[in-house]
Amino acid sequence: MTEIFYRGPSDQKLLTIANCCPNLKTLFLGSNNPRTLHHRIFKNWRSLSYLTLENIVVESVISCLEVVGPQIKGLKLQCTDLNLPDIAALCPQLQSLIIQKESPNQVIKITRHGGGDMLSKLQHLEVASSTFSKFCMEFVLKHAVRIVSIKVLCIPKLTRQDLEDWFSNNHLNHLKSLIILRGPNMTLDSSLNIMKELPAITEIGISDLNLGDVSKSIEFKKLQLEIKKREWDVNLVDFGTAQDSEERDFSKLQNLHWFYLTPNEGKKNELNSGMCLAR
Repeated sequence: MTEIFYRGPSDQKLLTIANCCPNLKTLFLGSNNPRTLHHRIFKNWRSLSYLTLENIVVESVISCLEVVGPQIKGLKLQCTDLNLPDIAALCPQLQSLIIQKESPNQVIKITRHGGGDMLSKLQHLEVASSTFSKFCMEFVLKHAVRIVSIKVLCIPKLTRQDLEDWFSNNHLNHLKSLIILRGPNMTLDSSLNIMKELPAITEIGISDLNLGDVSKSIEFKKLQLEIKKREWDVNLVDFGTAQDSEERDFSKLQNLHWFYLTPNEGKKNELNSGMCLAR
């Protein structure tokens, strides 16, 4: 087996998986309640590339990544008290990162030397937490210079000026998709200014750009006409009304596969033929 889904509290079962499946490439490891792990188990998996850790205490997450972090390409995390720079330093090959529900610590603390490799290979970021801080986002934008897609449920206290400053001060020449479900009020000029700074952008959506009142609806249509006039190949994502902009709507916008942590085109058949369910 190279792909395993295991949700449960037993380290003994996890050790059995490690002994029987040394060539494991993809692992979903979860628990109904927060649990610890023995990180030594991870030493068996030298080919592990895609890892999901759900309801694992932060100390165990860090100790596990100290073992396998250098080889991880896709990582999905749902656990409390994470320090984002620790993840960046421990996983220099990281290409896809999903953060579910619990957000990383709002304050950025550099506790490890990651050198110039921190997030340098990150291409896809999806954050389904409602408290992803501006400091965390700034850290990603500063280091993930090759990022292709950013999809975030909410960044509290985010302003239009923050967005303009971020994308004028960071050379994100590869960014194609920018989605912020709960964002600040955007104007025609501010939206155009951001798109001018993103030469590869093909999809953009910030929720308050197209709320239900008439004035903002008109502004949204003006932006559509301006994009057409400039012959830009940019799709404006329509979220509907603010009342409809909830977590379930954000999940529909996510396109990283929950298991492989890679874009999900063509993955359905692979998953059906290759996954082992362990309980």
